Amino acid sequence: MRRRDELSFSFKSGLIALRPGELRLTWQVAGAMSLDGVPGMAGRAGRGPLARTLGYLGGARDPGDEIWAVSVVRDEADVIAYTVEHLLAEGVDRVLVADNGSVDGTGDLLRRLGRDLPVTVVDDGLAAHHQGVKVTRLARAAARAGAGWVIPFDADELWYSPDGRTLADALRSATCDIAVTDMWNHLPDAASDVADEPNPYLRMPQRTSEPLGVVKVAFRAHPWARVVPGNHNVRRPGARARLLGIRQVPFRSAEQIERKHRNGLEALEAGGIAADVGTHWRELGVLPSDEMVARVYDDASATETTLDPAPFHSLT
Repeated sequence: MRRRDELSFSFKSGLIALRPGELRLTWQVAGAMSLDGVPGMAGRAGRGPLARTLGYLGGARDPGDEIWAVSVVRDEADVIAYTVEHLLAEGVDRVLVADNGSVDGTGDLLRRLGRDLPVTVVDDGLAAHHQGVKVTRLARAAARAGAGWVIPFDADELWYSPDGRTLADALRSATCDIAVTDMWNHLPDAASDVADEPNPYLRMPQRTSEPLGVVKVAFRAHPWARVVPGNHNVRRPGARARLLGIRQVPFRSAEQIERKHRNGLEALEAGGIAADVGTHWRELGVLPSDEMVARVYDDASATETTLDPAPFHSLT
């Protein structure tokens, strides 16, 4: 029965990939994001007719139990190294990141990490915010390379297992195929922030009292898995379980707040993205800098929070 479900899912995924809008986006992303240098993709860079048209990179050469974390990032130099370090300390085997034209040194920073750590960086030359298609490409590359699990993460997210196990232990022992997370934001608070701490996960110990109204997912690698925008869901067969947690640090400084919203608005406009996507970027991204930052901090101060430091793990 499971084999029949897998074949049915793969067939349906192929039909979805043939929709004109899907074909156009997949073609654009494949042309702008080379997979050269990704371990396990040697000789199969993902630019062939099938890979570029349907986004299908093929089944795993050597299916295994490695855990890969994948992401698309832009201008996140103040946080990305801490996020990657935590993932690796949690037992993640490889971090695969597409750098979307960063100008703050994010790409160079990640490549320096990759000299000594299992971090692979590819270039994403498409300015438009087609996150779902881009992360899907990375997730399928991980599947092709033999990953057992894929964690689609954002640069400002700390993933963990609430029961104290490492991410690797929690996922490798999971009986589900899709691990669902709860999420909390860590927000700036003048009374409790550690002013001289550069690591934002350690600097801001106040988190929202209640989980956010959205979830994200990690999942068993699948050659046809399709990640939805925002990494809030994945289309692949299998059982789900609420298994993991995320602590997010979305607002880290006035400069970062402005950059985040300006970049977000630019990416939405570059792709002609529907007006109901990225509404926070659209609303704040057009404001003068002072007003934008004030709005964010005012909202943060009005949010009920709890003192509960993020469970950051380092490699040392």
